[in-house]
Amino acid sequence: MAAIVSAPLRWQEVKEIVQRGKSDVTALSSIGRCAWDYADYTEYCSQLKEKWATVGDNMRAKLFNAPTRAIPDGKLEVDNDLDTTSSTCYVLVMKNEFPYSFAPEDQISHVNIWCSSQGLDDSIVEQLIAERLPCDEYVWFVNPPQLRSVKTVCPSFSCPPTSVPVQPAIVLTKIIMFIVALCS
Repeated sequence: MAAIVSAPLRWQEVKEIVQRGKSDVTALSSIGRCAWDYADYTEYCSQLKEKWATVGDNMRAKLFNAPTRAIPDGKLEVDNDLDTTSSTCYVLVMKNEFPYSFAPEDQISHVNIWCSSQGLDDSIVEQLIAERLPCDEYVWFVNPPQLRSVKTVCPSFSCPPTSVPVQPAIVLTKIIMFIVALCS
C-alpha cells in the first residue's frame, strides 16, 4: 500500500525514486499520499466494501462496465458468467481519483493506464503515453505486489477470468493536456 508522506514530493524527487525503483522496488514505497488524502482514500474503500464483494469487483464494473449481480449478503460482484471484459482487451487512461501527493507548483498529474485483461508490454505503455498523454516529461511504473492497495489485482501478464483489471501502469507526468480514452 502507498505510504503516508509528510510532505508532497517534488518532481526531481519523484524521478529519482522511480529510477531507483527499477532496481529496488522498495524505493517506490517513498511515493504516497499525505495523511488527509490517505484518510479520504481509506474511507472511500470502506464505503465500497459495504456495497461490493471486493474493491476489485467495483473497479471492473466502474472502469470497464462489467455486468454485476447481487450475492446472498446483498453485495454486488462482477457476474463472471456474463463478463467479457477479462477476455477482451480494453484500455483506459485516466487520472487517479486518489492521486499521490505532489508539490502543486510542479504540476504533476497522477494517471493510471488500466487494462481489463492482461499486463501491457512496456512498448504499449510508451505508445499510449505518446498518443494520449502529451507532456514535457514523464516517469511510469507498475506497483509491485507488496505496495498494491487492491491486493486481488492480478500481478502477472495473464489473468484468470475472475480477476480484477490488471494493476495499472502508474504514469506521473508534467501534463499539458489530459485525455481520457476507452478503446478495444
